[in-house]
Amino acid sequence: MAKGSGKSGQQVAEEHVATLVEVLVRYAGAGIPLPRFHGELNRSALAAECGFDRKIFTTNPRCQELLRKADEEDRKRHLSALDQADFIREQESKIDEERARLEGPCAHSGG
Repeated sequence: MAKGSGKSGQQVAEEHVATLVEVLVRYAGAGIPLPRFHGELNRSALAAECGFDRKIFTTNPRCQELLRKADEEDRKRHLSALDQADFIREQESKIDEERARLEGPCAHSGG
């Protein structure tokens, strides 16, 4: 049971999915871009609008996937080609930085 709700975790997870779908459909149907902060999807704003904690976007795989797809579609619809290129460059840079951090100084010295 989900704490204090009298519902199972599965029921609560399904409610989160349904609520997120409603919010995303409302944005898409109105042709309004999803909320963003410095180009990134503003998960806090969306979670508040859905009435749940933003951690749901990481703990509920269905919500996580819905949000990923919605973000991708929203970028295609509402960001200019230049903004999209900047975003892709930024993501690739983050991946390169993370890879370098994980490899660390010992990765190339054989030890």
